[in-house]
Amino acid sequence: MRIEKAATLIVASVFILLLLWLVVQILKPEPFPVGATMPVIYYAKENGLAKLRPDSTKKTAIMYFHRRCKSCLYEIQQFDSLLVALEGIKIIFLTSDRTLFKSNFRCQWPALAAMNVEWGIVKKQEFKEAFGSVGVPYLYFFDERGVLYHKIRGEVRIERVVEVLNYN
Repeated sequence: MRIEKAATLIVASVFILLLLWLVVQILKPEPFPVGATMPVIYYAKENGLAKLRPDSTKKTAIMYFHRRCKSCLYEIQQFDSLLVALEGIKIIFLTSDRTLFKSNFRCQWPALAAMNVEWGIVKKQEFKEAFGSVGVPYLYFFDERGVLYHKIRGEVRIERVVEVLNYN
C-alpha cells in the first residue's frame, strides 16, 4: 500500500514538473523576433574581418549553415541555381566551421562567387547570443534598414525564398 502511494506521488510530481516546464517554455519570449534589428557581430571573411551590418541599398539574406548538414547543402544548391533571381540581394552564408576557407567546399557552387554573396565564419556562441539559435539551416531576411522581416528554419524551396525577398 505504501509503495503504491509513493509511486503515485512520484508520477504526479513528475507530471507537475513537466507541466510547469511546458508553461515556462510557452511563455518564454522569442529570442530574436521578427521586427528585431540586425545584430552587430563580426565574422571572418577569407580576406579579413567583417562586421554584420545592413546594406542601405538592398535587402540582406543571411543563412547559418554547417557544411556537413544535408539540408544546408540543399539550400546552398538552391541559392546557386537561382542566383540570377536573387540579383540585388546581399547574401551572407555564415558558419561556425573554421575549416570553411581551408577546404574546397565553396568550389562546388561557382555561381556563388558573385559580388552579392559573402562567406564567413562566426563564433558559434556569439551567433547564438545574437540570433537566439544555432540550428541549421536557418535563414534570416532583413530589409534595407536592417530590420528582420522573416525567418525560416529548415529546408525550404528557393521559390519561397524569392517570394519572401520580393515581399515589400
